Amino acid sequence: MVARQATFAISVNVPTGVSSGASLVTLFNGSGSGVTVSVMSVQVNYQAASQGAFSTEVQLRQTTGVGTGGTSYTPIPFNSTSTSLPSQVSVVTSPTSQSTRTGNPYGKATVSTGFYTATDVYVSTSSSDPTYLFNMIPDVEMSPIVLNTTQGISVDMVGNTGTPPLPNIDITIIFTIS
Repeated sequence: MVARQATFAISVNVPTGVSSGASLVTLFNGSGSGVTVSVMSVQVNYQAASQGAFSTEVQLRQTTGVGTGGTSYTPIPFNSTSTSLPSQVSVVTSPTSQSTRTGNPYGKATVSTGFYTATDVYVSTSSSDPTYLFNMIPDVEMSPIVLNTTQGISVDMVGNTGTPPLPNIDITIIFTIS
């Protein structure tokens, strides 16, 4: 019999006021957790207050730590009777001090006036309320991003300029532990 994996969701809203270079959310599998974290999906929903001249880039990157400061977040289990998440697996939103990023980005989403590049969907181009949804892991059939102990991922605001320069961003991360 195959052991069932516990599945968890992180769903955070990053309010307006995010500047370039900020870490939006970090998921980290700390030393001694005794689990492997498999990241199945990372979705970024970007919503601007109005359609102006702007450019925003968000990247999904590997990290060597969780960073300090910010707000701790408790992932939501898909099944209330699932295995508990070890305390060494941590999630922090908007850490004030970032840990080291390594390697090239796993994925990135760039939005600018009248143009977008990403791996998924452009939802609405309404001039009063443009909304963009990106799946930063584009293919559900591909292998997940596996985080062994002392490995993590971070969704980072890399560039954010123009009008409106301060988007409202919702980030959803789905992961399993085994």
